[in-house]
Amino acid sequence: MWTARLLAVLAAAVGAEAAAECAALDDASLAPCAGPRSARDFAEQVLDATGYDGTQRPLCAGGGPVVVHVQLRLLQMNGIDQKSGFVKASGYFRTWWADPRLAYDGSCSDELFLTGADAMRLWMPDIFVRNIFALGSAKTLASFVRVRPDGSIFRSEQVTITVKNPLDLGRIPYDSHEGKIV
Repeated sequence: MWTARLLAVLAAAVGAEAAAECAALDDASLAPCAGPRSARDFAEQVLDATGYDGTQRPLCAGGGPVVVHVQLRLLQMNGIDQKSGFVKASGYFRTWWADPRLAYDGSCSDELFLTGADAMRLWMPDIFVRNIFALGSAKTLASFVRVRPDGSIFRSEQVTITVKNPLDLGRIPYDSHEGKIV
């Protein structure tokens, strides 16, 4: 009998503590925020309201160039054509940079993901690869743009890339090769 009463007291204490935590979380989630909550809000509050022009590159301190970081993460070699010198691979092409014009109040969201038409409205760097032969891109769910409150942009696309890279495979398996994408 005393164990049942002790369990009831403990359950009530834990239940009250959990209820207080839930109430605190509910109060925090109801706090007003001024920034965009979704990609649609971002388009309306930042792109439309400020007259953002995606054809103009971001202004940098001192009028210098925009620093764009580039990464090509190869996941799979799809083919090597020794005769023509083509190498085909699949992976993710990622770029990131800062565009202060896209800074927003992050009280509602610490990052927003844009796809489709909203993502295409942003300024995007024009990356040149000298030895590229073909570039295929998966424009479906394998592509996105992430915007953070400070205006930093991260873009990722799943790609299939074919580059011209002369190879001499005559000593296989006793050789190694270095492929360059420049």
